[in-house]
Amino acid sequence: MRARRIAVNWGQNISSVPGWAQWFAAQGVYSPETGPEVTAPSVPAALSLAAAGLGVALLPARVLSGALASGRVAACSELSLPMPRPYVMITAHYKARSRRLRDLAGVLTAATDALAAT
Repeated sequence: MRARRIAVNWGQNISSVPGWAQWFAAQGVYSPETGPEVTAPSVPAALSLAAAGLGVALLPARVLSGALASGRVAACSELSLPMPRPYVMITAHYKARSRRLRDLAGVLTAATDALAAT
């Protein structure tokens, strides 16, 4: 995956929110350094960056319902990280058909299926 990863700066008081490394690990996929990571100051800022096509973000599903329903962003895969608040990987709607993102979603799905079969 060559898409820029967008992270959220959750602040000093919130340390239990997983990031990209944990998301890939939970999917059973090795996560090499995939390029620069942009840190957004908030979830809405991360959503705006992803919607503008500036990267891929992991965000709480509950804050995405309107953006997903309107077509502002699209989920990159069906996979989500099991958490008290589910997170999904998103990108700009116009990038949803990207071969690279489809390939990434395929790798993640295959890895998850392989883990489930063991």
